[in-house]
Amino acid sequence: MSQADAPIVFTEGWRRSEGADENVHSRTLPRHRLEMPTTFTWTDERGLRQSAKGVTRDISAGGVFVEADTPPPVGLPVRLEIVLPPLRKDVPGIRLLTESRVLRVQPAADERPGFAAVNEQFVLEALQA
Repeated sequence: MSQADAPIVFTEGWRRSEGADENVHSRTLPRHRLEMPTTFTWTDERGLRQSAKGVTRDISAGGVFVEADTPPPVGLPVRLEIVLPPLRKDVPGIRLLTESRVLRVQPAADERPGFAAVNEQFVLEALQA
């Protein structure tokens, strides 16, 4: 793999607020509205691998909100895969893979059910044209 083909890896983008507990993070990067299908996986309390689908509502380098009927529990690590389509015919799409942690779950009674996750690491990979 050439350096031009190598994925781009990000490992920072959020920080804990001073004096805040570990489940409260301040946003240091702007969020952008982006509705894209996503697949996410996590390991449940029994050690079983779970997988579900959802749609992103907003995203930043530091976190994401995913609307989903089956959100993972708060505090668990979750891996998300979001495929961004090409913006032009001569440019490949991008796969965004994140290693994240669920910060909160939004119940169905509020709006659409879903979860907010903080990105601990994410990788951008160009898809093959």
